[in-house]
Amino acid sequence: IAYPRIHMHPLISTRIRMGISGAFTNFDATGTETLKSSSNKTTSGDVGDDVFIPTVWLELASQDNGWALGIDWLPTTEIGSESKTRPDTDTDDASDTSGTNRARAEVTGHYTIYATIPVKAAFLKLGYVSADVETKELLATGTSYGNETVNGMLIGVGVDRDLPNGFFVRGEISYTDYDEISLTGSADADSVSNKVDADIDATAIRLSVGKAF
Repeated sequence: IAYPRIHMHPLISTRIRMGISGAFTNFDATGTETLKSSSNKTTSGDVGDDVFIPTVWLELASQDNGWALGIDWLPTTEIGSESKTRPDTDTDDASDTSGTNRARAEVTGHYTIYATIPVKAAFLKLGYVSADVETKELLATGTSYGNETVNGMLIGVGVDRDLPNGFFVRGEISYTDYDEISLTGSADADSVSNKVDADIDATAIRLSVGKAF
């Protein structure tokens, strides 16, 4: 009896790719501040900051249809570093003092879980972003703000170009829309606090070098 031959083929052929990236990133933050004494949103602002951000990434890529799943990680970076000097105009609050206020923030543990989908000679990138924002302010009033975890969604497009020995280069542009965050300052001697609500977006041009295994 002759039995038919059965050929077993893997359903999906994959490989590991890893690399490093450098992203020229513009952070744009808009926000409002609720003042301690009035409880009214009387101030608002829009702050932009350009930052160069290095990251490392690892992804699992299909050799059959070109899709990939990956994670991109940034240990820490500083965004925004500004100072402003003003007189005390809120005379009904004994804890408001004139002086120089310095504010900056550090983003730590920033990671992106993403998928890339081939579109002709390029790829579409979709991702979920999460990071911890640590405030590093020095305020004349002595108030300090806490830290916050912020999440967001990323969309981008890019292209890969193969090099010898499994190496490749990648260029991409992306936009990240972070969720709004709300920070409440510590209470001063009058037991009142400022509150800041902010919305952060980021636009990045990223260059990468990777290796496929």
